[in-house]
Amino acid sequence: MALLHILSGGASTNDILLCGDSSGGLLLTQIISHILHPYPSIPPLPTLSTPFLGILLISPWVTFGAPFSSNTVRKDRDYLTLDILQYWGSAAKEGTALLSAGEDGQAEPGGYWGEPMKATSDWWSGVDKIATNIFITSGEWEVLHDDIQQFGKAFKEAAGPSVQVDVVSEPNGIHIGPVFGMLWDLGPNQLTDAVINWVYERMV
Repeated sequence: MALLHILSGGASTNDILLCGDSSGGLLLTQIISHILHPYPSIPPLPTLSTPFLGILLISPWVTFGAPFSSNTVRKDRDYLTLDILQYWGSAAKEGTALLSAGEDGQAEPGGYWGEPMKATSDWWSGVDKIATNIFITSGEWEVLHDDIQQFGKAFKEAAGPSVQVDVVSEPNGIHIGPVFGMLWDLGPNQLTDAVINWVYERMV
């Protein structure tokens, strides 16, 4: 609704940089899905005259299921545990048709709004009309690492050559590492610098 309000007020999409971390990253993938495939019970966004300036997904939450091998290899290295993911995944899906995906990952009435990692490649067709610069990050030691990397690879292939999709893994990184680095004033690291540079290049 906030984005609908901004766009309805006349803001230009090519002046808007969309950023989200963790569940905020999930929300942005749902916005992309909603633009491409408007969900029946949610007001559609206005037709985009130009793509957004860019989309930044920091450790996006891309599935409510058990993570892949990350949960066994990395489960003791990340503060975000498998138990926490399963708890909030169940809470998010409970009583919500949009997120109550079946075994095939599809939500009523047939789509992938809830779990972007399960989307088929044709689901993202037309994403070049939404953004032509997309940056996706994960931390090497976060339990969602493998899921994010798989999603990023599939999304990049589906988006096609007209969309610059960068999928970056932070060495020794944890869930939303750049955010914590800034909050705790830990100083810049490789991924934080990459994110700052990416944003700067979009803004100048």
